[in-house]
Amino acid sequence: MRVLISSTPGYGHRLPLVGIAQAIRDRGHAVLWATAGDVAPQVTEAGLDAVAAGKTAADFALSRQAVRDAMPVLRPEQIGAYVFPRLFGAAMTPAMLDDLLPVARNWAPDLMIHEQAELAAPIVANLLGVPHLTHAFGAVTPAATVAEASTMVARLWEEHGREAPAFAGCYQHGYLDIWPSVLGGGPEPQLGQVRPLRPTDSSSGEGEWSPPPRWPADDDRPLVYLTMGTVHRASRLLGDLLAGMSDLDIRILVTVGQHVDPDLFGGASEQVAVEQYVPQGAVLRTAAAVVCHGGAGTVLGAAAAGVPMVCLPQAADQFRNSAGVATSGAGLVLHPDQVTASSVTEAVRAALGDPRYRSVADWVRDQIAAMPSPDEVAGQLERLA
Repeated sequence: MRVLISSTPGYGHRLPLVGIAQAIRDRGHAVLWATAGDVAPQVTEAGLDAVAAGKTAADFALSRQAVRDAMPVLRPEQIGAYVFPRLFGAAMTPAMLDDLLPVARNWAPDLMIHEQAELAAPIVANLLGVPHLTHAFGAVTPAATVAEASTMVARLWEEHGREAPAFAGCYQHGYLDIWPSVLGGGPEPQLGQVRPLRPTDSSSGEGEWSPPPRWPADDDRPLVYLTMGTVHRASRLLGDLLAGMSDLDIRILVTVGQHVDPDLFGGASEQVAVEQYVPQGAVLRTAAAVVCHGGAGTVLGAAAAGVPMVCLPQAADQFRNSAGVATSGAGLVLHPDQVTASSVTEAVRAALGDPRYRSVADWVRDQIAAMPSPDEVAGQLERLA
């Protein structure tokens, strides 16, 4: 079996596909991954063959900024529904289609898998008569959002002599769903056949994280992991949160991303360690709580590790993801107008001190562990090709 995988450049969109891609490869099948040329090396580092296709990550960032610059004044929870169709539909799909179609014609896949925001693959699969699956990157993208994106790529279907189908052609042969039902949501009619797939954290094999030397080896203060993700970063907010949380008898690890200088937080107290990046899996093994933006990767990682969360959604799908945390009872959610140093500090105090959050987090962890593994799902896919 030959499987062609495609994704947009974003880390949070690309990483969730690594598990199924490796599982298919490990069952002896050929896998080729099409993505932005400047992130393709990160795919090959995972032991997968990659080919450059579509806009680079740098151009993607410019397109994202152009969409946001043209955006009207919206509430934070409305931003995702505005940006998704215009960025992933109108801005990203034409270049991806131009590159992906000749790759697919030359490589002749038996099956295609694309992440939800990569909308060229359904066109290519339709032209080649190949089955294709849509892979989630978090909670289900609302039907109305995908429907609007569909209108923005309709001309591309028509240019190739095809009538544009509903939902940009997604879901025609099924949906690989990494979002656990215990975190809310559920099957929706537009998704067709839903195949649950246990989310995996491919960063767990990237190494360990070593606490700073100033923390004694026998330091038993709870470790709180604070991150605002790889896209939505707010240095001032992080500084305010650190100042407030320093009143708690805890250790704090904060990651700021590659575009923020950790030295900006040089005045933080001895209880704080600031890094640009750490392997999430290494931290979650010892963390007592996670304070995050509600990004899908962080939420799924913490949930799979049984770690209570305090979610501070800022934009995009973070509100949907965070709602799932609140629905399950595995953590607390503060919306932007509720976030202050004191409110977050009290939420962290509750997440650490109320045993109900740890109990529910453990239950959620067990439910995720019971989901079908990538190897099991890869076996199911062999019957599609």
